[in-house]
Amino acid sequence: MHQESQKVINRAEFGREHSGTEREDGRSAMSEKSLILLVDRDDSDSVSLCGELRKAGLAVIHTDNGTDALSLLELSKFHILLVNIRLARTDGVDLIEWARGRYPGLRIAALCDFESSAVKRAALGRGADLFLNKPVTADEISGLLHIRQEARAFSGELLGFDILECLQFMLLTGKTMILNVTSTEGVSGEIYLKDGQVWHAESGDIQGEPALYKCMSLEQGNFSCLPWREPETRTIFQAAECLLFEAARIRDEMRGTSLEWTC
Repeated sequence: MHQESQKVINRAEFGREHSGTEREDGRSAMSEKSLILLVDRDDSDSVSLCGELRKAGLAVIHTDNGTDALSLLELSKFHILLVNIRLARTDGVDLIEWARGRYPGLRIAALCDFESSAVKRAALGRGADLFLNKPVTADEISGLLHIRQEARAFSGELLGFDILECLQFMLLTGKTMILNVTSTEGVSGEIYLKDGQVWHAESGDIQGEPALYKCMSLEQGNFSCLPWREPETRTIFQAAECLLFEAARIRDEMRGTSLEWTC
C-alpha cells in the first residue's frame, strides 16, 4: 500500500473488526459487513452517529475532510457514502458528483446542518439518493441498504420489506418515477411520484387514492421503479404525509379484521 494511502487509513476512524490487508485489485479487504464512509466534521453528532451505526451491525469509517474521502473511496469498496455538504477543503456537493460518476452503485446521502430547498435540489440533482437534515439516525441510514440499486433504479421483493417504507423513502428523496407493485397473487398497480409527491395511482379499474391504498396493502411480491411518464390525469392531491398515515391506518385495519381487496 502506498505510503500516502496508509496515512489516510491511519487518520480515518476504523471499527475494531477491520483489517488493513489488500486484495488483488489493490483495494483494502475490509469486513464483509456493509461498509459506510462518513465524511463530516469531527463533532459530537458524528461520534454519536458512528456509535449508532456500529450498534446496528454496520461498519463505518469516519473522516472529517473531502481530500481523505477521495483516497478512502479508491482504497475500499463502500456501500454507503454520507457527506456533509459543508466540508473543509472540498465542496460536499462536488464530492457527491464525483463519487456518483465513479461508483454508480454507491448509495449516497447528503447531510446538512440547515434547511435549504436550493441545497437539497443541488445535492439530489448531482447524484445524492437521499438528503437528510442533521442530526441523523442509524435507521435513516440503514434504510438505504434495504433497496437494491442498479443503474440508479430500484427493485426488490416485498417479502420482509415494508412497501410503505419504500414509498416513504422515495417521497423523502423527491423522486420522479413510477413505483410498480405486483403481489404473488397477481395483484398489481402503479403509483406515480413526481418531485416527492404522489400524483396518481391505478390498479385494475381502480384509480386515485383507493388504488394507492390497495397497492400499499400488499405484503408479498415484487416492486420496481420505472421511468416517469405523464398519467392521463392527476387523481391524487393530498400531502404525502397524510397519504402515508391513511395507508398505514387502512392496512392495520385490514390486518385486524382480515379484510381483502377485490377488483
